[in-house]
Amino acid sequence: MTGIGSIADGFSELSTWAQISVISTVWLVAGTASVLLLSRRPARAHLMMVAAMACAVACPALWIVAQRAGWGFLPAVAPGEIGLAGSLEGAPVVATPGSGISGFAILGFVAASGTVFFLARLALSVRRGAGLASAESEAADPSTLELLNIERARMGITRSVRVRTSARARAPMIWCWGRAATLLLPPDWSASRRGSRAVLRHELAHLERADHRWCLLADLCVCVLWWNPLAWWCRASARELSERACDTWALSTRSSPTDYAEVLLSFARPANSGAALGAVRSRRGLERRIRRLLCAPATDPRAGACWILAMVCVVGLSATGVSLAQRRAPSNTSIDIPASIRPAAFEEPEIDVHGAALQFGPEVLDLGTVPPGGSGTGVAFLLNTGAEPIDILDYKASCGCTSVYGFEARRLEPGEAMELLITMTAPEDGGEFKEKVVRVRARGFEEIELPVRLVTGGAAPARTAR
Repeated sequence: MTGIGSIADGFSELSTWAQISVISTVWLVAGTASVLLLSRRPARAHLMMVAAMACAVACPALWIVAQRAGWGFLPAVAPGEIGLAGSLEGAPVVATPGSGISGFAILGFVAASGTVFFLARLALSVRRGAGLASAESEAADPSTLELLNIERARMGITRSVRVRTSARARAPMIWCWGRAATLLLPPDWSASRRGSRAVLRHELAHLERADHRWCLLADLCVCVLWWNPLAWWCRASARELSERACDTWALSTRSSPTDYAEVLLSFARPANSGAALGAVRSRRGLERRIRRLLCAPATDPRAGACWILAMVCVVGLSATGVSLAQRRAPSNTSIDIPASIRPAAFEEPEIDVHGAALQFGPEVLDLGTVPPGGSGTGVAFLLNTGAEPIDILDYKASCGCTSVYGFEARRLEPGEAMELLITMTAPEDGGEFKEKVVRVRARGFEEIELPVRLVTGGAAPARTAR
């Protein structure tokens, strides 16, 4: 647990945006790796890719929620003996009323604005697909309907499917939303053409696999992670895997790969189908698809119920483990602090009657010399020296190796103080100097920082760990 704790402590030193970027990128890389490992089973690789993209969005949010709530399977840093280490020398840090916008808020605004833009673009794409499905069109010929019903029965699809021909459909495409799916065929479609059966099975496979839902989920993930180039690549890869998985369905009845490839090549310029799923969505990946159709061996088109269950368990446990791989928040029960080390400012605070003022002291919390691998403990305070109440919101230590006991998110009345017990673990080597920061946020004030430092016993300090 020591190695995991060290990694978690180091990771907690990153900014919130850096943590979000790292966690999301790790999941996207995991999804990319799944494509390589499961390249011969596109149905399984597709599900793994979409699951990884969903975790890339959910895990950073769960991490932040767990961090704010103080959840984690790593223990909090235990406080050492009060009074053996800890210096309260120096003037306290005085907080000033907030006067500007923080960098975190600016990044959050940019990220939210981009998400809103791409969500609007996604909504237009869905509307475009719905417009294609509801546009005026002609009924398909009876031979196509008969062939479609045969393939529906073979694939075990019970949902009704409307079949229409439309000049706006340059390639077969299916709209899966709504009570009845809508299959759109180009005007020159012929059910008697060789390879037509495979094309119909391909479109029905999109319906059977619920690709419209998986595609929407991947699109929503990109709307959130639009700033990460790997997210766009993963979405494109998920779409390609979806087409490959449907191709395995198309050839599962021993249809000729050559005939099927010739039909796909005849759809030279597919229309912009929006959220509808077409047999050929773009020309860019068609060459690779055809090469695989002609060369790759046939595989099982289904992912398998047991495999899906195992994947859900593994991904769920991994996501939970990543989200909780941090130290629990220390208990905020009352602390018995000796009066001998309580700051004099607690007894007779100087009140500024002209407005709100908040002090976080001391100026630097020096925990003194601590044995290697041990922990140093000191006392700090938050003091309202103004004439108005101040709402204390939350705190954050720059490293998981630093714990704060006695903190409460509450209102401090004028002259009221909050005593904090701060503990920090020492490096394993002697002669090491270590300094971290505890940050506190209060409503209407800029974030205030309290440096916390210690030195491990042994040789002279060799290097600084920030």
